[in-house]
Amino acid sequence: MAVSHGDIIKSILADALGMHLDLFQRINVGPASVSIVRYGASRPSVYATNTDAGDLSWLSNGIHSGDAPVGGGAGQKAP
Repeated sequence: MAVSHGDIIKSILADALGMHLDLFQRINVGPASVSIVRYGASRPSVYATNTDAGDLSWLSNGIHSGDAPVGGGAGQKAP
């Protein structure tokens, strides 16, 4: 967990989203909002941005670490 000023958070989100740093000002981050980035073995995943709903109980279930298969996983696996 980290607490910081908006521009730092926006630059971290831009990096996690694969955006060029020149574009980070396009991201809106409100005061006292929560953004969640999970850094896994292969790449970062953004789980929440700019949420201020107040109820963060869904975090207690943990954040799943599996990547989605390319193509959405449609169909069965080849033998």
